[in-house]
Amino acid sequence: MASMWRFRKDAQQWFRHIVDVDGWSIFDMYYFCLVAGLASAQRKELGDRKTTPEFLAPGSGFIGDYKPSQRLITGLLIYAEIKRHGIKLKEKKDVQGKIKELLDPDSAAGLTDHGLDLLNEYASGGYDVIEGERGETPRTAAEFLRWYPEFLAGLLKKKSFLISK
Repeated sequence: MASMWRFRKDAQQWFRHIVDVDGWSIFDMYYFCLVAGLASAQRKELGDRKTTPEFLAPGSGFIGDYKPSQRLITGLLIYAEIKRHGIKLKEKKDVQGKIKELLDPDSAAGLTDHGLDLLNEYASGGYDVIEGERGETPRTAAEFLRWYPEFLAGLLKKKSFLISK
């Protein structure tokens, strides 16, 4: 069975005041969590955890406004996994192996099933980081959007694998 986009039900519940308001979707919240997970290098396996019903049809790729970010996100995923496995960028064969493991140019998302599963895990880990930092559920999209950039900037300064030390 092909992998699908999955988002934790507790995360969906946490964002309940934002989703379906003013055009915000579950994918929007997934994306915020994914970016936080990638920026902080935090993954959490979904395992048997309850997830939302399919919020995108199986085999779907990045949607709408997120399509232009597809290559950036897949690049960040590759970089996160290379760093997580201790692979140096100059280790060409290992880097190529990781790329082959994660990318599938024939799939709508451009990812293998394993690659999409990892994106889901980074979104899950990112939700934990967001919820842990913020605590209370946002009441409005505007409130969350005022908070998120500063939060993300803080992650990038202190925890990010994106910034070499």
